Amino acid sequence: MEIKKKVEICKYLIKQGISINDMIHKLLKNNKKIILFDGVCNFCNASVLQIIKLDKADTFLFSSLQSEIGQEITAYFKIDTTTTDLSLIHISEPTRPLY
Repeated sequence: MEIKKKVEICKYLIKQGISINDMIHKLLKNNKKIILFDGVCNFCNASVLQIIKLDKADTFLFSSLQSEIGQEITAYFKIDTTTTDLSLIHISEPTRPLY
């Protein structure tokens, strides 16, 4: 599944009135993992494309840190992207992102 379709799932859930909190819990409960990435970083984009190729179980969903959804998710987890040098953030638990 391409990046755009994976991001659209998050957008669809939000449009249905599901909060970021509920969306994260719902996705993680269904064994989905969220990866936020730096959308202007060529290495990050290449990494995401490689993960998509290898993700046969369709586990990962992606959003760039610069997107509206990416910003909402980082706000939810209180990640200050201005003071942290972040390229990729992996969210597999509703309370603790890895970066």
